[in-house]
Amino acid sequence: MNGKTAGTLLPDIRPTSPGGALSPGQYYSFDPTSIANPVNFSDGTSDVSSGVSTQNDAWNKCMVTPVPCSGSVGSQPGNMGHNIASDVSQYTDEFNDVGDYGSYHSDTSNSLVTVVLWDDSKSVPKKGNNFTVPLAGFAQIFIDPSTGKKAAVSAHYISSASCSGTPPAGTGVGGTPLRLVQSP
Repeated sequence: MNGKTAGTLLPDIRPTSPGGALSPGQYYSFDPTSIANPVNFSDGTSDVSSGVSTQNDAWNKCMVTPVPCSGSVGSQPGNMGHNIASDVSQYTDEFNDVGDYGSYHSDTSNSLVTVVLWDDSKSVPKKGNNFTVPLAGFAQIFIDPSTGKKAAVSAHYISSASCSGTPPAGTGVGGTPLRLVQSP
């Protein structure tokens, strides 16, 4: 998210059509089992396999498994066959400005999430295959409310921190709940 200023709109962090995919079959779907297996969530549940149900849980629950800066994360190929708009339906606040969210103008929101960033210059995803990328840093973004049944997910950039002390570049992988995120 190198060069992004706070409040910048990120129009398509999770595409839903082939034209927006990273490469054929790659829709920025994070495989939580690449961090830990089982994947533990804050509600006490856990998942042991990748796929649609784990992807839904990654969008709708908070992972309690730590994600270290020295680690890497993997992708789950395919569009996962489910409705992304329903997964992000919990993110309902409107973005007014950085630190000003929703109709009550609060400085906190359920739409604020932390994402894990990767440096896309160090990894070239392969068509339709799983790939693993090293972590470059973390960013906080504001997930915008979904606007349609199969709407792509958009967000606003808030801030970032690098694992190496320099601002991370390129695209990223999501977390809390952890998910892959594309930075335009």
